[in-house]
Amino acid sequence: MSRPQLKPGSGLLLEALGRHAAQGFELSVFTAHKLTYFLKQLGGPYGKQVRFSGSPRGPLSPAVDAVLRRLNGSYLRTSLEGPDHLSAPLVLDADHRLITERYVREELSALHQKLPGHLDRLLEDYRDEFGLELLSSVHLVRTFFTQKNVAQIVEITRGWMERPVEEVRTHQVAAAVKRLDDFAGLLAFGG
Repeated sequence: MSRPQLKPGSGLLLEALGRHAAQGFELSVFTAHKLTYFLKQLGGPYGKQVRFSGSPRGPLSPAVDAVLRRLNGSYLRTSLEGPDHLSAPLVLDADHRLITERYVREELSALHQKLPGHLDRLLEDYRDEFGLELLSSVHLVRTFFTQKNVAQIVEITRGWMERPVEEVRTHQVAAAVKRLDDFAGLLAFGG
């Protein structure tokens, strides 16, 4: 069975998934959505068809599921069926690393080759499922709402995430705001 040809966006996603797994984190469809979201916000090669919309778990895009369907069985294995498919484990094929590293090095522009490193630094301390949900939700709130004060961002983020107040602490949201501010020169604040 031949593998589908990689495109810049799918190659970057596979590279980001591999780096995430190499740091000891489990992969899921949810993880793929969050990594793609931040790759796009960092200037990744994702066109208008990769649109993210808000959900209680942060930004999601049907286009990410479509990419995973295309890659499923050749570069990775997962289930994309059912209402809880975001929680489905995602397993990368054993040789994905060699293929994606070569693809990124040989096929991507110098600008896009830097994105996995930028993503690694952005997500430091935010790589677990809650961290990805929190950072992406705070980014979404800051992008689409006019509130700039941390107390307002905390209030909107808590409502958005639909989690108990004790799970979304003020200092966590403030730290996410600071992390996003630290990346203001690289990170877009738009859909």
